Amino acid sequence: MSTSIYPVPNAVIPATTTVQGIVQLAGDLGGTASSPTVVSVADVTVGTLAVTNGGTGTTTSTGSGSLVLSASPTLTGTVSGASATWTGEDKAADFKATGLTGATAASRYVGATASGAPTTGTFAVGDFIIDQTGKVYVCTVAGTPGTWVQVGATTTSVTMGGDVTGNSATSTVAKLQGVTVSTTAPTSNQVLTYNSGTTSWTPTTPSAGALNYFNLSLATAPWSGTSPYNITSQSLTAGTWLVILNAAIGSLSGGAANVDIWVGTASASTTGMVATASGGYASTASGYPLANIGINRVFTVASTTTYYVNAQTDLPSGSLKIYTAGVVTGLGSVSRVTFLQIG
Repeated sequence: MSTSIYPVPNAVIPATTTVQGIVQLAGDLGGTASSPTVVSVADVTVGTLAVTNGGTGTTTSTGSGSLVLSASPTLTGTVSGASATWTGEDKAADFKATGLTGATAASRYVGATASGAPTTGTFAVGDFIIDQTGKVYVCTVAGTPGTWVQVGATTTSVTMGGDVTGNSATSTVAKLQGVTVSTTAPTSNQVLTYNSGTTSWTPTTPSAGALNYFNLSLATAPWSGTSPYNITSQSLTAGTWLVILNAAIGSLSGGAANVDIWVGTASASTTGMVATASGGYASTASGYPLANIGINRVFTVASTTTYYVNAQTDLPSGSLKIYTAGVVTGLGSVSRVTFLQIG
């Protein structure tokens, strides 16, 4: 006896790869058997990113809408968009820009330091940082920590002129008001002095003002006659000098007299006078300092020169004397000359 299989009316036939049947929608499929839809991929609902993948577990929107991520999402691959707006604070270990046309070399902003280039860590060529003092450093040789160059650290060289030579980075004051400054190194306590011989400013030890005192008493005998008479002399070096002279003069024989005293460059002569003074007295008893003559004058010495203190009288007879101490009580005359260098 043969056996035949007949379809059971209204029976559900499962679908296979070779037999068409009715599909029960489940898993990633939704909708109806005649119009199924994909509602998820690998059990992840479309429009919702799983918490394990960085999502919030909540669908915010589907299609072209936004996606809310969890606090610490894990993203791989490439995230791209024609135009995207970011809000809030974005944090990353570094930021690597792909660059625009013509500027596609690798470059990363890798953070900041308190001051200066990084001294630890491993960096690539093109990495750059901005320290907290406002300086920018770029890594030019990859390594740990690599070689870093400060941006804009090189000073632009500008050639100087006038009294200054060199450039702006290594300038030298070579002149003052057009007068050359000597290259001789100064020593302690020296000052810059104009030297007329070399026509330059030269380091010079300032003179303490050498005081040269001379008593003007006659060492041999009083003088007489109307010719110039040399009293004393002193050699002076180049510079500015002050001469202070006080002479108490009296007659040994009595009689009126006029007396001239001067400082000059010749002995017993009026040649080269730089300071003069005159005095006189009427006839009186001998032996008294009757005329006080004073000189107070500044003059310049160009080079080492001997200066003479000279005197002359119109007394035709008798003798005059320069007293070194007052003879008359209360007169207190002391005769001397002082040369003081003041410059």
